Amino acid sequence: MATINYSGLYPILHTPFDSNGEVDYDSFRRLVSHVDGAGIEGMAFPGFVSEWWRLTGDEILKCGSCIERPFIGVVTPQATVPPLRRARELERLGAGGLMLLPRFLLASSPANHLEALLSATELPCIVQDSAGLTGGRLDAEALAELAGKYSNLAGIKVDQVPTGRPSLHFVRRPGFGIFPTSPGTLAYSGSTRKGAAPRRS
Repeated sequence: MATINYSGLYPILHTPFDSNGEVDYDSFRRLVSHVDGAGIEGMAFPGFVSEWWRLTGDEILKCGSCIERPFIGVVTPQATVPPLRRARELERLGAGGLMLLPRFLLASSPANHLEALLSATELPCIVQDSAGLTGGRLDAEALAELAGKYSNLAGIKVDQVPTGRPSLHFVRRPGFGIFPTSPGTLAYSGSTRKGAAPRRS
């Protein structure tokens, strides 16, 4: 299976619901076809604009099976075993990369959660920095340590309201990507440079 190189534009797919609140899979297939024909490099699912918290695991996987090209699978479960299971399921569906939402519901370290996921897959991964939405805070030094330890950690997705500390500037590994976003869009901006001086707020 081809892997994602995280270069270019990756719309995050919305989930269409019918009047009863059920997933409208026919509309989702049409959305995938429309996005696929727009000349983008790929797509991601399920993100915050997908309303992942409204979806069961089976619904997420059924939607994922409608995407007929390598995509970025977003791993959102917050416990220990479920995110590992979800990562494997998305990979089997054809995900060519993973976006990892750090744990924010429990008091344990988000870094431990991310390390478990990174060590369980060979797919290229990016970390989603969504502190403005979740209240979870990424430790900058821990992120840099993970980037140095796991070559499959490809970058960080910085949402509109990122963490208070500029954690991405602590990662000095060549090729580590920075992905600034607007709602529903993931775009590659560039990579940190070898030896770049870290900045603190």
